[in-house]
Amino acid sequence: MKLGFRALKEKHRYLRGEWDGYNPRNTSLRVHRALSWLKSAEEVGENIDLGFISLWISFNALYGVKDLDQNYENERSLMKKFFINVLQLDEFKVLADFTWNEYSNLHRIFINNKYVFHPFWTYMDGHIDEESWESKLEKSINESKGALTDQNILKFLEILFDRLYVLRNQLMHGGATYNGKVNREQVGLGYQILSKAIPSFIDVLLENPNHDWGLPTYLPVDVDESMLM
Repeated sequence: MKLGFRALKEKHRYLRGEWDGYNPRNTSLRVHRALSWLKSAEEVGENIDLGFISLWISFNALYGVKDLDQNYENERSLMKKFFINVLQLDEFKVLADFTWNEYSNLHRIFINNKYVFHPFWTYMDGHIDEESWESKLEKSINESKGALTDQNILKFLEILFDRLYVLRNQLMHGGATYNGKVNREQVGLGYQILSKAIPSFIDVLLENPNHDWGLPTYLPVDVDESMLM
């Protein structure tokens, strides 16, 4: 069965009535928020800019934790912790299969794209030389291949989402033109990657409501529980 908003929402409504305790309440809130943005991504159709942004917000709803400084290293640490938890709990190894099956025609092309590689922009800003960023890119590409060979899915996801985070910054911080012609490949690839990964992430949370995913950010105040169904 293809994972999408409708199927996951129905699963959430079915399961949440059986959940009790504090952590499940937080898991339900994360899933509720993530699903709302997954729905948004599906509704924008072929608008890949808005689709990517919606999917990233959905992802953020899943891994974000309250009361942590919002800087890159903290975000990177949070994502890594999230990936570790998800991979440990992914009973059917859906994410491992996704990583392998999509490498040749999706992940590889995206990882090779210099415009989503942070050191390239460091070079463009004049802080490192051309040889430096090119060698870093080659090393990163080889590390991604090695991670797959070693079946180190965690390492591969870290490399992949480092690239996605650069694209996220370009869009979220006004570093790209809406529907612009010069960044179509990386936005399109990023959208495809997230559209396949986010539903799988959500499903793992649904299957593991008692796991401690951390306290979500901006907890609702004076909100009827029925609004989170």
